[in-house]
Amino acid sequence: MAKLLDLPEELLSFICEETDAESLFPLAISCRVFNRLAGNRYLRHINYDRLSLDISDRGQSRPWNPQELSFSTLHNVARILGSLTNVSFISVIFSTHAPVALKQLKSIVLLLRRIQHGIRSIRVSFDRGLSGIGYHSKPCSVSLFNAAFKEFMQQVQRTRVKSLQIQGYVPLTKGRFGFRLSQNTYISDFQISDSFLLSDRCRGWLITFLNSSAIASLTASNSDGWTAILPKIQMPSLQRIVFSESWSIPRQGSKRVDIDVLADFLNRHPILYHVDCGNLSTPIPTPRSRQCPPLTSITQIKGTILQLCHFLSFSNVLPNLQRIEIDRQSSLNYALKKSELWGLLAFLRKRSTLRTLTIPINLYRLRSDILSGLKTPIRSMLPQVKSLEFLGFRDFPEQETLNFLRWGQKVFPNVGILNVRYVEWSDERNSSFAQAVYTEWSSVKTLKINSTCTYVKTENGAGEFRQQ
Repeated sequence: MAKLLDLPEELLSFICEETDAESLFPLAISCRVFNRLAGNRYLRHINYDRLSLDISDRGQSRPWNPQELSFSTLHNVARILGSLTNVSFISVIFSTHAPVALKQLKSIVLLLRRIQHGIRSIRVSFDRGLSGIGYHSKPCSVSLFNAAFKEFMQQVQRTRVKSLQIQGYVPLTKGRFGFRLSQNTYISDFQISDSFLLSDRCRGWLITFLNSSAIASLTASNSDGWTAILPKIQMPSLQRIVFSESWSIPRQGSKRVDIDVLADFLNRHPILYHVDCGNLSTPIPTPRSRQCPPLTSITQIKGTILQLCHFLSFSNVLPNLQRIEIDRQSSLNYALKKSELWGLLAFLRKRSTLRTLTIPINLYRLRSDILSGLKTPIRSMLPQVKSLEFLGFRDFPEQETLNFLRWGQKVFPNVGILNVRYVEWSDERNSSFAQAVYTEWSSVKTLKINSTCTYVKTENGAGEFRQQ
């Protein structure tokens, strides 16, 4: 070996290039020089991404993700000098077998110990398997899992992780999950599914963790578990909260976050400005049982038509509202009453601070009534809106498009920025739509189509497309 290492580095590199794939890693760990030369070729061979680690129990078995690593390959990668220097993103899917998942969690702890720089984001998922019913084998020991997860969280804090996402089923069926951690000062974005830390055995730890954290953005699955937790949480740094449906398929009859409990939570957080209510919250109480708190800090809100009407029906609630987004789930609600849609627009008319509005164009009543050419009630006109976004133009025929533009000119006469998203148009259709906007909607100065094509009205009256 000593004589071999006396050769010029160019020749050693050539030797590495000619080495078969199966022999690369043994060569890489034979000495420091080959660790660098053969190690780099090994990393290229496995299509290694130096910025983002995507680790799974299935490792490279999914053709749509060729850079996914198995845990055994990860062990090899960690032994290549410099392989972890630039890692900023880590995503892990653990085994569906609880004892294996515990070993894999420990291996992630060892990986994090090797990293000596800050990490931007970590996502871990305790995979419940395709059956969706939880782990396929007996659960982990409570003490062993607590110890391993505590070490994981300690390494998360040491590496100054900014964004942490935890999904899946905790592999415990008995005992209480919990341990003490030092105050979290680094995690600012926390995302959590309902099936893990919201369970009774984990809930106490979650509340303590949230209350001792500097979290600015919280994303959570929309479940009634939060109805019990929210009253116990006080997060002085919280600025955004989002209830998402993307991580779990709701069971028929399952309950969601109570909207009154959510309102009380929002009101207790003085710098919280953005809320996404989730599209499946509990039914709005009728008649209203109590007064809604003022929510003066909220400037941006997303929700279904019923949720938004609930808040906006109180004239003193959301006095500083600047941006509203109607959840796309509303477009699937064929039971939506005409009075509810018109009622929302009437409530918005009274909000002089409103500047930006997002609407799913496929709202059943909007398409069937407005875009068919029916007269628009004067109480629905919103001259204060300056920026407007419409979602879902995929299947709009040309006549409906013209009706939409004429309706928009009447209801939003002062809109300067119009953004249409989720369209599947050709360049020719983009151009004809832009010309129609120019003709029918005089206030629009900037048109964005799918956020990739921008049309700007110039001062001399002509217009042009430009790519962003």
